Amino acid sequence: MPERDELEPLTPAHHHGAAAALADAFTEDPGWLSVGPRNPARRSKFIYRTCLSTLRVVQRWAGPSWCITENGEPTGVLAGCAPGLWPPPTTRSLFQLARGPVLAGPAVLARSLGAERVFERGYPEHDAFIVVIFGIRRAHQRKGLGRRLMAQALASADEAEVPAFLWTSNPDNLPYYRSHGYEVIGEPTTIPGGASNWFMERPAAV
Repeated sequence: MPERDELEPLTPAHHHGAAAALADAFTEDPGWLSVGPRNPARRSKFIYRTCLSTLRVVQRWAGPSWCITENGEPTGVLAGCAPGLWPPPTTRSLFQLARGPVLAGPAVLARSLGAERVFERGYPEHDAFIVVIFGIRRAHQRKGLGRRLMAQALASADEAEVPAFLWTSNPDNLPYYRSHGYEVIGEPTTIPGGASNWFMERPAAV
């Protein structure tokens, strides 16, 4: 029987498949719609390249990260960052992260840089486990895969005795993250292109 829904550590061998899964998950996400190209095909390539670069940065300078696979191919991904590891070295990580926005053109690059500044200002100053990127292929959503991945992240936060932190530009995600114990912190911000963004934190386990 083929292997389905296997949860395992995310490795470089998974990166291309994981980026494809994230591009599928985020195709209609308001944040990516706000920042990325207006053309759907170009936007999909932009999301794929940006997610691939993000996964490589997290692999090198952060972690732990996990994926759920079916027949060896990722269907869900959560890239995390243990306390004390974020942010990565600015110059080296920026060279990696800029590829997707640069190839998408100057307008997308400008919006991407503006969005990144918004995200950077929202990072907590205290130690936290950061959920850097998290998504499930659309055909595999509502099957509990995201909860399994998030449980791994929250277990890592609890082991380190720190809060868990993430952000989202999709208002539909707010109830889902609240079901995991996250609450919105601060006022919503706006990223280039007009989408709202919420920073959320789940308190450290007592």
